[in-house]
Amino acid sequence: MKKTINRKLLLPAVVLTLGMLLAMIPGCGASGEAPEEEPAASEPAAEQSAEPAAEEPAQAPKEEAKADLYDAVLAHYYEQATTGWPSPELEGQTVSYMFYEFPYLDPAEPKDIGYAYVDINKDGQKELLVSRLIPEGDLSVIYDLFTVVNGKAVHIASSGERYQFWLCEDDTLTYYGSGGASDSYQAHYTLKNGYLWMLEFIHTTDRLFEGVYVPYYGKDLDTREYEKAAAEGKEAEEAYTHENMKAISQTEADQIVDSWPENKDIQLTSLADFKGTAQK
Repeated sequence: MKKTINRKLLLPAVVLTLGMLLAMIPGCGASGEAPEEEPAASEPAAEQSAEPAAEEPAQAPKEEAKADLYDAVLAHYYEQATTGWPSPELEGQTVSYMFYEFPYLDPAEPKDIGYAYVDINKDGQKELLVSRLIPEGDLSVIYDLFTVVNGKAVHIASSGERYQFWLCEDDTLTYYGSGGASDSYQAHYTLKNGYLWMLEFIHTTDRLFEGVYVPYYGKDLDTREYEKAAAEGKEAEEAYTHENMKAISQTEADQIVDSWPENKDIQLTSLADFKGTAQK
């Protein structure tokens, strides 16, 4: 799928607030040592010690340690999915409501949920992607995204009915959000230091409600600036239009979006097969 909108999951667009936009928002080589010499034939070999030196305990691979950090997250999904989703929030972080309040589907059971580990920004630390397994649904959609910050799993993005994240062929992310007839958002993301980072961003808006739609383009934008703008009661374009964004033509906007990587299916493992702390 190219950067077209997946209408299977999107309802008719209504106003997308800034808060909704935010809500989805360290081998072994040769040692170089000379080989040990064989003892001379005329000398008896030294007797082996009756008590061999204790070996250092092998350290668990770092990837396993990181997966363990996500284990509690998956355990939370498993518990909620087997008990009817009584408390969806995870340590104060809201997971996607599409697991338990999606209009056309029953609340998700473990068999309806899939997860995968993907290193989005190629820093050696894999992120956790959690999605809903919908027959004939779009398997490139990320419902919830987690990363590790200061040794802790942190929820950093969610998809909803009118705003969605997709996984790209190069493991970056694309995004589309509809703010109604007068607003739409498209973005190409990666991660930096535990935050979503907009590589490129296009906000198309009819700011004066006169039927004139203008795409505003920006790049290398830190999503924390949106948080600051929201806290100050500003609209998204106020944070960027003057300093970092510029008006472009619709043709230029289409060319930019078409240059982004293709979306790809996420190789999901069913939560029904989860063998972590939820089933210990």
